[in-house]
Amino acid sequence: AHLGGVLTMMFLLAQQLENQVFVATAALIYFSINLFKIPVYLKLNIISTQILLRILPFLPLIAVGTMLGVYLNRRTSAKMFTKIILAIVFLTGIRLIFK
Repeated sequence: AHLGGVLTMMFLLAQQLENQVFVATAALIYFSINLFKIPVYLKLNIISTQILLRILPFLPLIAVGTMLGVYLNRRTSAKMFTKIILAIVFLTGIRLIFK
């Protein structure tokens, strides 16, 4: 665990984006970062193709999680959304301090 996620969330909160734009921006950032990590991790033998193949059966869960996230996001007010993000950032910070 590192501070990258916390800093990203704080930056995005400061932009005062709509809930959907906030989530879409965060998802695009982390998808892009992780997409570029895969070849590097393969090259450094941090992960293997066998591990990547083990993940394949779980890929449909991404669609389920996305649909659930969209459903919840549409039903959460901007004020509550900000409170939830701040709570997650706070708890993550506490976890990083005591880890």
